[in-house]
Amino acid sequence: MIRKNYRLLNLFNGLADIVLNGVAVLLAYITRFIFLGEDLVRQPYHLYLVVAVFYALFMSFVYAMSHMYEPGRTRSYLNYISGILRANIIGILVLGVLLYLVRFVDFSRLVLLFVFVYSTVFVVGKHWLVRYLFRRY
Repeated sequence: MIRKNYRLLNLFNGLADIVLNGVAVLLAYITRFIFLGEDLVRQPYHLYLVVAVFYALFMSFVYAMSHMYEPGRTRSYLNYISGILRANIIGILVLGVLLYLVRFVDFSRLVLLFVFVYSTVFVVGKHWLVRYLFRRY
């Protein structure tokens, strides 16, 4: 029974991380090109959608390889946050290298910074909310 519940929790965490990382890329795009007032004609959003899907799926893989989906009863919260930070740094570096290799020159580096910040805040916030709900109920 406990093993089945951990599988369901890990499935929820994986799907939530995919959604949150995809939203982080799209929110970074909106922040950069709408709120900071850049011309949208030169920056087509459909290319950022492709990057959002790739980044979200890739980050779920990186989190799994970083052991973020293992039972964390003995893990401290700061240890979990440092693991997320390491995984997000790896993800942003890989994304930057891949964008360079495929010669995607119109991708904003400021968007990469916003993606890192939003992704970290969203995933840490999700983890805090799940921990809070499990301790409360």
